Amino acid sequence: MAVGTRMQQRRATESVWNTSDYILAPGEIGVTTDTGIIKVGNGTSPWSELPPAFDSHYLPILGTAADSDLLGGVGPSGYVKFTDTDTAATGNKVAKRLSDGRIKAVAGTATDDVVNLTQLSSSFVSQTATANVTLALTDAGKMVIVNNSAYTPNITVTVPPNSSVAFPIGTFVDIVSSGKGVAAITAGAGVTISGHLLVYGGGSSARLVKTGTDAWRVVNVSLSPPPLLRRNIKAGSSNVLDSGFFITMKLDSADSPSTPYSNNQDTLGAGEQWSATNITRCYCRRSGYYTIRMQASFHGSTGARFFIEPFFNGNIAADYLGAGIQRSGAEDAPAIFSALVPITVGDYMEVACYQDAAGSPEIQQQPYVPSFVEWKWERPL
Repeated sequence: MAVGTRMQQRRATESVWNTSDYILAPGEIGVTTDTGIIKVGNGTSPWSELPPAFDSHYLPILGTAADSDLLGGVGPSGYVKFTDTDTAATGNKVAKRLSDGRIKAVAGTATDDVVNLTQLSSSFVSQTATANVTLALTDAGKMVIVNNSAYTPNITVTVPPNSSVAFPIGTFVDIVSSGKGVAAITAGAGVTISGHLLVYGGGSSARLVKTGTDAWRVVNVSLSPPPLLRRNIKAGSSNVLDSGFFITMKLDSADSPSTPYSNNQDTLGAGEQWSATNITRCYCRRSGYYTIRMQASFHGSTGARFFIEPFFNGNIAADYLGAGIQRSGAEDAPAIFSALVPITVGDYMEVACYQDAAGSPEIQQQPYVPSFVEWKWERPL
């Protein structure tokens, strides 16, 4: 195989060049062996007066850059050395940042694996709270997961004043509620927070952004699916309407949350908004405005007035939210109620029916006149 001609340029360390009286001929190349600087002679100027070749637009192999124009003004302290004279980098070494900002090559261990799952998760989750918590600097730019296992009380996430924890303006913290209950964002002394402060259970999330010294704003609110409950009202002897009294209706115990077109739904899970322990009650698990629909039908032998009314916490609604009909004779007739009602978590609602005919007619369940109750969460209080 043919071998080409090997060419070597004049070379020396930077210090040798600077003290040498050697004059590079026009076009002759000189190389520094410790900094990588290259200069081209002009036949008259010593090394110290010659400009680096390529107008200094280069990055040296070793040391720091003498010119950082191409890197947007990053200074020499921002560069990382390729070699370290104290610890040689080998295949078993990793780069370690020291407290003074330097980077050294040190022995690596299994915990240094960058694909370690624990390390990956810890890089964006700062803490998981199961009790009231106050934000710390370590939460900045990360996610705080709140696991509230109960619907009440709320777990509070307190934003401290700048005098206690000096988050830089522009800092964000993501709050995620992973349990059943609410994570309530709370302002510390002197702190103002604008926006919706309740992070509902079931996976809701919100981002806190610091906009001033002691001012924060809640943005990027993402709500978990709203609660929905639907229950059939039991028919026949399970619900008999004595004349002249409001009777709370027993609800169907069947639960089929994943069956399409089913009348019995509890989107929070079996037994969450309705329980077999108290089969007349629907329990509120998220405070807010609910669209409530009730419909019941009964059959009697004579004319009568028939009412349907929501009871809250065992009492008739203060504003008489119900609806009724006047029946002229023996017929199946439904009473229908629909309204948007504010309800607080922990409260319960019952369906109460009233009739003033003789005898004790029963609730009917007919294809053309079903008897049921349903509610759907619409918006926060």
